[in-house]
Amino acid sequence: MVKGKYMTCLFFLISILANAKTVDEKINEDVANINEIESKIKYDKSYQDPKDEVHVGDDEKAKFEFNKDFKISKDKIYSKENEVPNSIKVINNANISIEKGTELIKLPEDKYGLMDYSNLMYIVNNKKIESNLQDIDLRSKYVYFKNSKNAILKNSLSKDKKWYHQTYIRSDELTVLDNAGIIYGHTLLHSRIKLSAINRKTGTINNALSMLAHEGELNFKNEGKIIGEKIYTKYMTESTFVNSGMIDVKMFDYNLSESTQDGEDKGTHFLNTKSGVIKSKNMFFTVENLNFQNFGNIESSEKIDISTSSGRIDNNNRIKGNMDITHYDYLKKVLKVNLQNGVLEGDLILNKESDGKTVVTIKSMENVTGNMISNGNNDTLRLIGSGEVTSKDKFKDFEKIHLQNSDWTFSNEEYKVNDEILVENSNLSIKKGKLETKKVINRATSTISALDKSEVIVSDKFLNKGTVSFLKNKSETDIFTVKGNYVGDNGKILMRVDVENKNADIFKVEGSVTGNTGVEISSNSTLNKRMKDKLKLIETKNSTKDTFNLLNPEQGVFKYRLKLEDNKWYLHQYYNKAIIGIIANSIYKVKDDFNLTYNDHNILNNGKLWSKATKMFNKNVFTNDKDYTLNINNDTTNIFMGYDIGEKYIKYGVFGNIGFEKASKGETGVFGLGIYGTWNNKHFYADSWLNYTYLQNKINIKDSYTYGLHGLKASIETGVRGDMYIGKMKLHASLYEQFIYSYVTDPVMKKVEGIKYFGNMNLRSRLGTHLTLFTGLNNINPYMEFNWNYDVNLSGVEIEREKHYYNNSKNTFELKWGLREISFNDKLSVMANITHRFDNIKNRGNGVELGFSYNFM
Repeated sequence: MVKGKYMTCLFFLISILANAKTVDEKINEDVANINEIESKIKYDKSYQDPKDEVHVGDDEKAKFEFNKDFKISKDKIYSKENEVPNSIKVINNANISIEKGTELIKLPEDKYGLMDYSNLMYIVNNKKIESNLQDIDLRSKYVYFKNSKNAILKNSLSKDKKWYHQTYIRSDELTVLDNAGIIYGHTLLHSRIKLSAINRKTGTINNALSMLAHEGELNFKNEGKIIGEKIYTKYMTESTFVNSGMIDVKMFDYNLSESTQDGEDKGTHFLNTKSGVIKSKNMFFTVENLNFQNFGNIESSEKIDISTSSGRIDNNNRIKGNMDITHYDYLKKVLKVNLQNGVLEGDLILNKESDGKTVVTIKSMENVTGNMISNGNNDTLRLIGSGEVTSKDKFKDFEKIHLQNSDWTFSNEEYKVNDEILVENSNLSIKKGKLETKKVINRATSTISALDKSEVIVSDKFLNKGTVSFLKNKSETDIFTVKGNYVGDNGKILMRVDVENKNADIFKVEGSVTGNTGVEISSNSTLNKRMKDKLKLIETKNSTKDTFNLLNPEQGVFKYRLKLEDNKWYLHQYYNKAIIGIIANSIYKVKDDFNLTYNDHNILNNGKLWSKATKMFNKNVFTNDKDYTLNINNDTTNIFMGYDIGEKYIKYGVFGNIGFEKASKGETGVFGLGIYGTWNNKHFYADSWLNYTYLQNKINIKDSYTYGLHGLKASIETGVRGDMYIGKMKLHASLYEQFIYSYVTDPVMKKVEGIKYFGNMNLRSRLGTHLTLFTGLNNINPYMEFNWNYDVNLSGVEIEREKHYYNNSKNTFELKWGLREISFNDKLSVMANITHRFDNIKNRGNGVELGFSYNFM
């Protein structure tokens, strides 16, 4: 998001620089065009410091250069009535004083008034031209006036000292003003087609500047100072105004009131650069298709009034003063007011004279220090970034408020939005407040947070595709009210439940409810406690049984369900026997799986390092005495590894094991350590071991959780064995009895009222026999083993005094067959077999075992 912000700023900066360069290019192009026209003129007369008046006749071309100071008491350059001179060029290097009633260049007249030169007036002032109570009037097809650096063009005040006399520069096709000096008085620039003006860094225009271009183009750039009364523009159909200097006038009036003959509006580009400063008592913009960009400082002591049909207004730095914006478009175009990157120190007032859409964007409360007031009928406030609104007058009477990629809070007041509140990829928090509108739309990736008994009042509907959340609420529980109709479009509501204190958040709809909405209970709630009674979560005026559904019904050993009763939705609690069965499964595994036998580590080559890996697929049941049966399928992997220490007949060693198990909604990791000791001879053996086992278990539900189990086990096993020869083959047989004592702790988790685990302590006997036939044929030694396991205690869970058993059978039978003592050399021996387990209630297990022994000696 931050990257996007800077990329946007970079884009605008590049575009602004491009616009500024374009203005320079346009002005330079116009100056070049004037100079080209002037270079092609062949002057009929040339004068240098003429003492007397000079007559320029019909279609004549004259050139003048003044190097000596003089005062004009009679028109210096004149033409007779009905004469139309062609061109004049004046280079002034002197101080010229023009008395009242006289002119430096007297324009010809006819019966209708003053007449223009037919081609070019080219004036360069390098020193000073001062007029005393007399206007300076320059008119031609093309007019160029350059006021050089340190040069002065000065018009005096009127006798009553209320206004300045003016310098009037007018053309039919192109007017160019290039000022690097000082101009006093009212400067009026006029062209029917095109007008270009630049006030350079050393330039100052004092008093007033007016620029008029009938159905034409204006290009203006200010690098210096413009001070005094006003800046006024009008009649252009296309204009570019760039300020990088200082403007300090009483009134700034920028008008664009005419279209081209074919109705085309080419737009107005107004740019105040980073170094630009504009100060004015009042500022007026009346233009079509406005592109207003401020990167500097603009100040108005009263107001800034902008009227436009379309375009954009961007404040990227500081504007001081109240801003009135009127959108008068009748073609339903969009006007964008982007205030998110700057500060408006004042109020923003939107007026409307059409159905066009105005979109105002801010990203914090600091973007507009005053209030934002909409008087139109299609104004949208777009909120990005973040902020908290605490006054109902801050955003007043907007038709729409759109939150986009943002986080905003409306607090303590009743806020009214005429048509729509749209929350799009955003967070909207309502804190002790009310939002009143026609409709609310909460998009799929958005959240509306309900804080401190807030309300939303809708005359149409509240459409929820996203999330309504109580989780940010600091109070224990809260009520969020929708006064109007609610429509769920696969949205959800996040709520909190306090089982211990019998409290819950309440979502209240004072209207009809349609669609589908999921309800999710916060995992931070006390849902692992026993709930004595139902809890009300939702109140409606009218709803059906499928409008709300619980998204996370499984919470540990409990399961929850929403039920509709008299248009109210209540939360009911049940024991989650499927999860309880998984917990019972893990207890059973500690007791009766992951057990070591003598044959696991005794291999004929007397290997020191040994290992056995087992993979079993089991079908088990979780039952009670009331015909409840839950099938639990799991697969178990266990790997033993140990090392023998000791002599041939008396051994002892250490072993460890790791294991993994997956059940329908659970998974387990196993870790164990133990020691063992063995005495054996040719016909008898005795084996014992002591083992600690830890199980880390995870329940895979929506709000998953883990618990641990600790187990301590001890074993004594004795057996007899012998060999019988059948031809060249040897049959090795053994009969054995093993007793395994086990103790398993209760699950390391919060205790739940009404649930008790039993059978944690058990004694298992294992009676069995195995046969190995050594054929002498390439290590093909068939093997078969049969075991009968008997458990003294069954294990399970007591739920509300009703016992549920895991594998409700004390007898388990086991059959193994495969190959043993497959010796590759004197050091390495391996084994492999298939295992089958079954009991008298149809529990089943099938798997495979692989083992090896390696002798380092």
